[in-house]
Formats: sequence, structure tokens, C-alpha cells
Amino acid sequence: MEYPVIIFRTVAIPENRIAIVRSQDSRLNSSSIHGFLAGLYLGLGIGGHFSGGGVGNLIRKYGLAADNVIDACIIDANGQILDSRSMGADLFWAIRGAGGACFGVKVAWKIKLVHVPPVVSVFTISKALEQAAIDVIHKWQYLGHKLSEDLLLSIVTTSGNDGTIQATFNSLFLGKADHLLNMIDDSFPEIH
Repeated sequence: MEYPVIIFRTVAIPENRIAIVRSQDSRLNSSSIHGFLAGLYLGLGIGGHFSGGGVGNLIRKYGLAADNVIDACIIDANGQILDSRSMGADLFWAIRGAGGACFGVKVAWKIKLVHVPPVVSVFTISKALEQAAIDVIHKWQYLGHKLSEDLLLSIVTTSGNDGTIQATFNSLFLGKADHLLNMIDDSFPEIH
């Protein structure tokens, strides 16, 4: 199997929005409107991310990173180089979410790139119990899935050593802040 290798440090985005990623490559920086479904954990490499399924900030719009893997190149325990066709559907499925490390050495991934607008907006807002955190969480549980798929709004709850409980809302919006603020004002003003 021959793949044209794209090194992320110098990648030119092809018109078909498909890129070949070698496991040691680390970043895509040549396009302000194309990306791949990177993960949430900085210490995890691209091979671990894809073979673990690939949860990331673009999941609401584009699904898991594994859903955007078109092909892969692995070396199996017998030293054979396999692509998705020669490894078969079951093994190709397994390396995209079943942990992948025990199925061979991944040397390249062929992935579909996704559209990302030139401007994205983020925010983090924390609410303590005294700030109606429980009410805001309750509304989020019933409203979150109805918001635009361009908005990822996740929640983390923490408790301090002093017994305080806090809810932190983290957001990534694929668009400008004024559009995000209008959407929040219209459908979820409690988060302010």
C-alpha cells in the first residue's frame, strides 16, 4: 500500500479534504478552515486518539474521530503491512475504537478533514450552589441536546476541601461570539 505522506508541519490541504497522517505527526497548521477531530487530552498522541475512538470538541457536529478515519496502515504481529482492505472490516473497526494497541503498529491514518470556520468562540463559566448551579445543570440536561450542533457545552462538577460544590460549563462554538451570545440569551440565559 502506498500513501502520499503529508507531514502536518507543511501540509497543503487537498481539494477532497482527505489527509494522510503518520503517527508521529503532531499538528495541522496550514489551513484556517480545515481540521481533524483532535482530542481533549494533550498527552495523547494521534494514534492513541484514533484507536481509542476519538472524543473531542467537535463531536456534536462531526462525531468521533474514529468515524472520520477512511483507511489505516498497520504492521501486524507477522510483519505484514495491512490497509483496511487487507486487514478486513473487523480489524479495521477494532483499531478505530477498541484500544487498538494490541492489534498491530499503526503507521499511518487516512482521515477526512472537516470544515472549521475561521473564527471560533470559547467560554468557561462557573456556578456555585449559591448561584443556582443545580437549577442551571437541570436546565442544561433538558436543553443541551436541542442547542445548535455548532455548540459543544460540557459540564464538570467539582467539590472543594471546604465542602463547596461548583459546576463549570466549558464551551466551544463554531462561529463568532455575537452569534453565540444571541443563542445563549435566547435559549439559556441562566448560564450568564
